[in-house]
Amino acid sequence: MRYAPYCRCCAEYRRAAVADDLCLDCAPCPHKRGICPLCRRENVPMENHHVAGEWASHETIRICRNCHAMIGAMQREIDPVLREIAAPGLEWVPLAVGWVLVWLQWLRYMVVPAAFNKVAEVAL
Repeated sequence: MRYAPYCRCCAEYRRAAVADDLCLDCAPCPHKRGICPLCRRENVPMENHHVAGEWASHETIRICRNCHAMIGAMQREIDPVLREIAAPGLEWVPLAVGWVLVWLQWLRYMVVPAAFNKVAEVAL
């Protein structure tokens, strides 16, 4: 039986974020470090993420390399559709979809675990 890869340092399990036995945040790199606004991990290497894709907008957000890999993977899946939609007059669509992807990643880390913690407290 083959197990999904995970980081030996922090137990990150998201496939797009793990290479070999280290995640992108734990692997050595020269990036400046900070607190990721999405996953709230501290002292992780930060990167600029083009919210709507580099081709559609210059609007960026600083997030950790793991979250960047996850959002980037989602963006690459829908990129052909966004390029088709981004006709004159609809330039806002890729930016809106990009912010939705960022919001979904934040929701995964902040709201869902908090909801599970509340359910666990009630159950006890």
